[in-house]
Amino acid sequence: QPPPLLIAGLSSGMLELAGEIADGVILWLCSPAYVRSVVVPAVARGRAKAGKSLEGFEVVAAVPVALTGDAGAVTLLFKEELTRYLLLPFYRTMITASGFGDDLAAYDRDRASCSSPALAVPDPLAAALGGIGDRRVIHEYVSAYRQAGVTLPAIRPIGFPDAPHYRPTLEALAG
Repeated sequence: QPPPLLIAGLSSGMLELAGEIADGVILWLCSPAYVRSVVVPAVARGRAKAGKSLEGFEVVAAVPVALTGDAGAVTLLFKEELTRYLLLPFYRTMITASGFGDDLAAYDRDRASCSSPALAVPDPLAAALGGIGDRRVIHEYVSAYRQAGVTLPAIRPIGFPDAPHYRPTLEALAG
């Protein structure tokens, strides 16, 4: 058997193509709401074109999380990471389609006047794109992806391996 073919996708057209010709799709920075309202319907359209159901099709979503008692510091770290994506057209389109157009507009308006662009990232946007907090928060965050239609949440600790929460996050999720 050849290995499964998974295609990274973000826009409806690419998601539909993945559904039509691939065995799965890989997502990055898609909120559970986007998965539910855009990803799954687009993939289903592609599967229907190919005469296939969603059964066995993998929806892999990178799920950024951090197990921490200092949610404020890790949220700022995550916001710093988000700033590079908030300027890219495809991500901006996806974020707007996710219902965060007003948050994106606020970021655009405020980023130049902040000492760091990360400080302009609205809290609701960061909270929708990353699970930060205790075990309950992370469990609920990952569960939201599963309920939205993700078959394989690909957990990714926020930040870099030298961050104090990085290893505890991996250990908690491995156990």
